[in-house]
Amino acid sequence: MGAIDDLFVTEDGLHVPVDFKTRGYPCKEDTHKSYQHQMDAYAFLLEKNGLKTANFAVLLFYYPKCFSGQYSVEFHSHVIKVATSQKNAEKLFREAIGTLNGEMPPKPVDCQYCNWNQL
Repeated sequence: MGAIDDLFVTEDGLHVPVDFKTRGYPCKEDTHKSYQHQMDAYAFLLEKNGLKTANFAVLLFYYPKCFSGQYSVEFHSHVIKVATSQKNAEKLFREAIGTLNGEMPPKPVDCQYCNWNQL
């Protein structure tokens, strides 16, 4: 399940989805790529609900800097601007509908991230 964590509105009235991420370590150079579909989907859904988007989203990462005291943690933050593609989100959406309307369960695939082949 997912939901937009925040929504910025520019002076021009364009909407920018913002998502907060926490992790235990600093971001790698390509960390944002893991969230591309999510950001595309947010922009797509905003547009479908009548809100004009700025064609980008913002990922705000937090990770521990140091622990001071028993219950105190200081965090680093890292902001990444991610270009969004509603075209890619619509393609993904249509593929998902095709999967749901297709054979159930779908034919197994050799994918390290899913367990369809375990069914």
